[in-house]
Amino acid sequence: MSSDAYRQEPVSINGKMIQFNDKSALVTGKETPVSGGTDGFELTYAPDKPLRSFSIKFPGYYEYGIGEGIAGIDTCNICIRVGTKKRLASDKFIVDFGDVIGRATDAPPPVAGIDFWGHDRFCVPAPTTKNLMPNPSFEQGLRFWAWWGGGGRFNPSDVPAYAVSPDAKFGKNALWIRPGIGAQPMNSFIVPVVKGKAYTVSFYAKAEKPMTFSLGVQGVKGSAFNWGTALKLTHKLSTTDWERKSFTFTADCAGISLLLHSGQNLLVDGLQIEEGETATDFVAPEVEGFLATYDPDNNLSLGQPVNASFSLSGKPDAKGEVHLQLFNYYREKLYDLNLKYALDATGSAKLELPFKGKRLGTGVFVMQADFQPKEGPAIREYYRLSGAWIFLRTNMPTRMFLEVSVLPHASLAAMI
Repeated sequence: MSSDAYRQEPVSINGKMIQFNDKSALVTGKETPVSGGTDGFELTYAPDKPLRSFSIKFPGYYEYGIGEGIAGIDTCNICIRVGTKKRLASDKFIVDFGDVIGRATDAPPPVAGIDFWGHDRFCVPAPTTKNLMPNPSFEQGLRFWAWWGGGGRFNPSDVPAYAVSPDAKFGKNALWIRPGIGAQPMNSFIVPVVKGKAYTVSFYAKAEKPMTFSLGVQGVKGSAFNWGTALKLTHKLSTTDWERKSFTFTADCAGISLLLHSGQNLLVDGLQIEEGETATDFVAPEVEGFLATYDPDNNLSLGQPVNASFSLSGKPDAKGEVHLQLFNYYREKLYDLNLKYALDATGSAKLELPFKGKRLGTGVFVMQADFQPKEGPAIREYYRLSGAWIFLRTNMPTRMFLEVSVLPHASLAAMI
């Protein structure tokens, strides 16, 4: 193993603490002995810290040898050899991961019967209204949506196929589709559901002239709902005003996503996924947030000011507090802010954030936002920042993109 991690805690072998070599005595390309024996092998890491400790045990007729070396600049490596004097037809060894922490009293609750925290130590925020759809009226732009991964054709154009428009049924934004030639369908992130329950999807749509478009559900792996059934579910608009459409399905899996496609210009707003067989009045969370920086995708570059802000939308004149915590990949907390907010008569507010590039460094960052409205339940959301500081230079005449797709059959952890 090429890492200094094994030196962070004491290590015992067969109940005796071992002493690692002084780094100055190690030589690149040469292995320096640490310990050895012929009386079996039981290694315990951090024996005095039960929650951090683990052990590996081989039977008593095994022999072992341990050596260290230098793997790189200020990096050690350790080699542990365990074996018997003769080859065995079969054998066994034991790996003991030690004690574990029980479920915390403040652990996030299961969502749709799935304990994401218990399974993966992963927080999927539970809906705070009957509407299971995140960002239901596109006040957060196209967040929680992505391109569908197949069937498109590149068509150079300055007009985005998908954007938001102020011509909205609810709030200040609606989804604006201007598909062009060969545009991909839009695919929402996965929404957890309960297998066997009935759900109703409803939405408002408006077009420049009567037309037909597709909006349906596709399930995770094993579901009968797929991209084919989703795109075959069509909806007809007979006027140029906002019209509400809906359909009901019974979940046959643990998660579904929406697939939306239109061959003509179209506005969509007020998406709702709710339990039951009837579409009820549209609802949205009391407050929603949108993390913005100088870059529309929050991909930061070296030397550029972050210019971070948190735009809020929701119920007019709503007030409350929001706790913002920014973590890096190693879950180290870089910022911890407690802020008050007050939405204006239009349901808007903007909070400037003090994030600095030098303090962030490089990597991927997650901001956890915990809203506590003056009225209503607490709301939790997560937002991403990334600081690559790396530029790819190419002689190609067009801009090059890397795509990371979250497909319907992927893990439900794709929610965030």
